[in-house]
Amino acid sequence: MATLSRSLAVLVRVEHAVAGLACALALVTYLRGGPKELRELVRTSLHNVPGFSGLSRKFFLWLYRNREGLRDQMLVFPKEEKMLLPEHGMSAREVEAELTRIMIEHGDAVSQPGDVAAQKRSPASSMQLVDGHASSAYLERAVVAMSASMLHGPGAVGMMTSGGTESIMMSLKAHRDWARARHPGQRRFEVVAPITVHPAFEKAAHLFDLIMVHVPVDAKMKVDVQAYRRAITADTVLLVVSAPQYCHGVVDPVAAVSELALEFDLPLHVDACFGGFMLPWVEKIGFHVPTFDFRLEGVSSISADLHKYGFSVKGSSVLLFRSPAIRKHAVFADAEWPGGLYAQTLLTGPRPEAIIAASWAALVSAGQVGFFNRATSAMETTVFLMRGIQAIDPLFIVGEPCMTAFAIASSSREVSILAVADNMEARGWKMERQQLPDCLHFSIMPHHTQSRDTLLADLKLAVEAVRGQSHLSAQGTAAIYGLVARIPDRAIVSEYLVEMMNTMYTVSS
Repeated sequence: MATLSRSLAVLVRVEHAVAGLACALALVTYLRGGPKELRELVRTSLHNVPGFSGLSRKFFLWLYRNREGLRDQMLVFPKEEKMLLPEHGMSAREVEAELTRIMIEHGDAVSQPGDVAAQKRSPASSMQLVDGHASSAYLERAVVAMSASMLHGPGAVGMMTSGGTESIMMSLKAHRDWARARHPGQRRFEVVAPITVHPAFEKAAHLFDLIMVHVPVDAKMKVDVQAYRRAITADTVLLVVSAPQYCHGVVDPVAAVSELALEFDLPLHVDACFGGFMLPWVEKIGFHVPTFDFRLEGVSSISADLHKYGFSVKGSSVLLFRSPAIRKHAVFADAEWPGGLYAQTLLTGPRPEAIIAASWAALVSAGQVGFFNRATSAMETTVFLMRGIQAIDPLFIVGEPCMTAFAIASSSREVSILAVADNMEARGWKMERQQLPDCLHFSIMPHHTQSRDTLLADLKLAVEAVRGQSHLSAQGTAAIYGLVARIPDRAIVSEYLVEMMNTMYTVSS
């Protein structure tokens, strides 16, 4: 009797599962084809499913009665011709007109006073499946598609995020959950990455219970591929490289690590947050750029910041996946909340629609010609500055940078590069200090063309001002970095940084 009861219970669960699949199929069929296909599916399928109980029928009827609202809330895919970055950028007036057209077309703007039909197309929703308005979903898809085309991923899927940190975090979350689905018994999840990878990976690992395994870099600041291979274990769930890494503007050997990804059947994330919207154009204007994007079969995802060389507003980035099979693991869903059905692709919840629109406008207003010209101008300035800096004894360029970013260091103890930074700031420049080794970071933008001669002249003066002045290393910011460098336990330094930030954001009573 007990065996029979268990068998019946299993059968009931199977029937309910079939019924659930049938309901899901009904919804998908309707959303793709309309009510005619839905009615046909009901007549030929659902009514013949034994597990299609009263509750399932109620859910199905609710779906049907709310079909118009549901369809309005689904992501609206842009037409193919609207998904490509235009050759020539739009004017401000053209951008405004196109944005207005998109909003009207998707029912998010009233075309004329009294247009009640347009107002009805944007109903308030109790289903938090899609953020905001249909037009913002359209614009997000367009931004993703244009970004994917730059990175040679015409079939790639993705999402916009609030910045590079969230793009990185969502990539690690998706790959972790994908690994859980592929290997249900796995308990330890390791991510292999160069020591030069962005700290956002450390933050994501801390939050998502992942273990970061760092690999050293060579003298050219590229990750050591042989050491990378040795770091891969049975617990590895994701490989990571940078294109380029922020510290020195150097692109990791992505092609070699891509081969490792294929060999070990592991996904590979390329952090192109810094260079994703610059490297493709640097390559187009004739500079050598190592292949780093979806042209490499082993690359499974790429992050790229629109608010850097995409020239959008702060707080905009894209995360691209080669396959929806991984992208879906970025989604969090909750069907038991009393407030309605809930599903989000981001950690931070709803996307700011104004930033989505601004990012779309930044891309279409530049166009291919605009990006090409910006890259040309910025690279000309970069080459000019690098050559000029190398002529200043004892400064040199760190590693082999590939785009509009590089780092400089000193080859002599007579000239402290950190003291040079202090002197440059006294002259009105904002300097970015780095460590391990001590160096200064430069990010070149198109407007730096106007100040490049003054920058070189001041840099020469700063070097001469600190040459042989060893006491300057014990003053200003140089002293802080010098002190930190002598502390062997980096955890102590991290604790100091935490306390510093805690104090900074404390309001005195």
